[in-house]
Amino acid sequence: MAASTLATLRDSAKSAVASGDYASALSYARQALVEISTAPSRSKHGNQELEWDADAIKTFIREMERASSGSTGIQRTKITKTRVSE
Repeated sequence: MAASTLATLRDSAKSAVASGDYASALSYARQALVEISTAPSRSKHGNQELEWDADAIKTFIREMERASSGSTGIQRTKITKTRVSE
């Protein structure tokens, strides 16, 4: 896995959020999670050591799911029926 791949996915997700395209941001975040899930949690590149934070990406994914649910898909609403007294 290349750090540049994660940087590209991160930048794409940030741009998608900025434009309100939460579905695309969610897709980029899921791709990033797949990338880090298939690699060690730390990687050394020259003099730099990188560490991945899967929990932060999972939190971002939950937020994007919540944000995108308001614009697409089926939503449930609880309706309470009350009788009106005359």
